[in-house]
Order: sequence, then C-alpha cells, then structure tokens
Amino acid sequence: TWPPARVRARTVRRTVALAMSVVLSLFLYGMFHYFLRIYARFKVPPSLMITGRFDTDSSVYERTINAAELRSANLAHNETQSVRQQVKEYLYPISTAQSVLRDTHGPADAPR
Repeated sequence: TWPPARVRARTVRRTVALAMSVVLSLFLYGMFHYFLRIYARFKVPPSLMITGRFDTDSSVYERTINAAELRSANLAHNETQSVRQQVKEYLYPISTAQSVLRDTHGPADAPR
C-alpha cells in the first residue's frame, strides 16, 4: 500500500501535534483575554496610585473615592491612552504614577 506505514505514522503524529498546538494557543489566548479583563476592572489610575513620595501638601491625599468614581476615572483614563501607553503603564506602574505626580505637582526638588 502507498504511502508506507512509517510515512502514515509520521503524518498522524504531525496532525496530532498540530491539533494540540492549536488547542494550547487558543487556551493561552483565552487566559490572556480574561487576565486583561480582570486587570482592567480593578486597575487604579496613575493619579490615584500611592508611590511613597514624601509630600507635605496633605490636601492631595485627603480625598476618598468610591467604586463608581474609580470606574469612571479608569474609563476616562483608558479612553485617552493608546495601546502602547497602556502596556507601558502595566509594565512600569510606579514610574508612570511618578510621572503623573511630576506633571501634576512639579518636580520633587522644586521649591514650593
């Protein structure tokens, strides 16, 4: 019979490997999708992130925020960002928050 048995066996192994690769890729994509969904739901915008910076202006930190305000702040923040900026903010959250503070209140060593 044509093709020989070893060729048929190799073809079957490749077909199974291809199917398993597709299943694994779809699983990883699904997990990444749900991770991004959960991350976006609970993300704190950089303007509300705690950086540990010493600041004598206590009025900046005396504001409380509820869940609805946090969601609306996240939505407003995400609408102004590109995907590249969102990835950078995810990878480097502290430096992003520090740059927001610097833009808002000026450099840390500036006289007040």
